[in-house]
Amino acid sequence: MAFSALDGMWDTLSDPDLSAWEKITTIFTTLGTVIPALVMTWTALKDAKVLDTVETWLNTAASWANAEAKRDEAAANMEAATA
Repeated sequence: MAFSALDGMWDTLSDPDLSAWEKITTIFTTLGTVIPALVMTWTALKDAKVLDTVETWLNTAASWANAEAKRDEAAANMEAATA
């Protein structure tokens, strides 16, 4: 929704047939619709603990990636030591 609103605002601003007042009115109407929707979505995700779950998934993925990088580094060091 936010991306389509941004696209719509860009189209409004680049439309040469609209007056400045029409552009301002359209932009404020769009922002008045989008901002509350984003806030409500963020609050709903936060209340549902979805953001905590996503954070946990990202931390787990980062831990796995770090462990894999350490294994690769250790293997490279062993290979260099035996060469």
